[in-house]
Amino acid sequence: MKSSYHTSSSGGKTSSQKFDDPVDYIKKVYQETSESDTKKFQKYRKEWDLTKTFEFEPTFPLYILTEMTFTCNYRCPQCILGDNSIQKDLLPKNSTMSFELFKKIIDEGEKHQCRSLCVNNTNEPLLLKDLPERIVYAREHGFLDILMNTNGELFTEENSIKILKSGLTRLMVSIDAHSSDTFSKIRVGGNYETVKKNTLRLIELREKMGLKLPLIRTSFVLQRDNIHEKEDFKEFWQNKADYVHIQEFAKPYETAEDFRIENHKPEIVKNFRCDQPWNRVMIRADGSVHPCCSFYTYYLHMGNVNESSIHEIWNSNKFKELRKLHFEGRYNDNPTCQKCINSY
Repeated sequence: MKSSYHTSSSGGKTSSQKFDDPVDYIKKVYQETSESDTKKFQKYRKEWDLTKTFEFEPTFPLYILTEMTFTCNYRCPQCILGDNSIQKDLLPKNSTMSFELFKKIIDEGEKHQCRSLCVNNTNEPLLLKDLPERIVYAREHGFLDILMNTNGELFTEENSIKILKSGLTRLMVSIDAHSSDTFSKIRVGGNYETVKKNTLRLIELREKMGLKLPLIRTSFVLQRDNIHEKEDFKEFWQNKADYVHIQEFAKPYETAEDFRIENHKPEIVKNFRCDQPWNRVMIRADGSVHPCCSFYTYYLHMGNVNESSIHEIWNSNKFKELRKLHFEGRYNDNPTCQKCINSY
């Protein structure tokens, strides 16, 4: 079967030999198992598409990212966590989100029929030993599209089985290389052969367990040091992973080194509008709420769930003004948004 190739909603290009869009595949799985979940999933995706075109402003975020730690076992130069001084400046007051706070977030999401969750942002989620239990809790409380991004280094057979059975719908492994030499330059602190072995085992275990979900994606962020391996990466993984994602590099902070390939630096679209404040929030370990998943989001503090509900923060004048700013294409009026968009 010829692989499909399309633009992903999260940026970059996605190719798959199984489906045109992972969302369509997930919907099909629900259609085979639950009429009720199918209707809920379709409603969530319809509303999601409308926020992408600014035709619908939900009264509660459609997607919650939970950054339950601000730690990683890697020190990649392309990431905030690869710079100790930047990481120190951005450390939350709590190093780990308690299970109680996580449950509070999930319970409010269930009350407002939120269907989508990511169990990480800028962190390695597998450092949380009770991660599978947290995913199970979210799935049992109405979340139908649960995502996880990982470097894949910490997968054991035991936690792989738990994660695969937890209710996760999308498991995304960031690899960015097709050789140990290139991997060592980009994924600093990691081992290429370990990640490759772990990812292949995940795919094998899921097949042995007879599961259709989670979908397993491998991703490759284009940079000067890996551009020569792009096609080999695609060729290797497109027959193994469910889909392959080729992404563009984005500077993690203003003074970071720019690893982009010269001819891959896009021009900013005139009157660009960012839809992220229209459909999501990111909540850190200490409960602080931010309007997007960009590296720059740490400088846009919208509130704290220990002091206010997500619903109150989402419907605050501060959040509404940010949505209005982007709806009108005035991202330059917000210095943080301006820096972010210029970097991306």
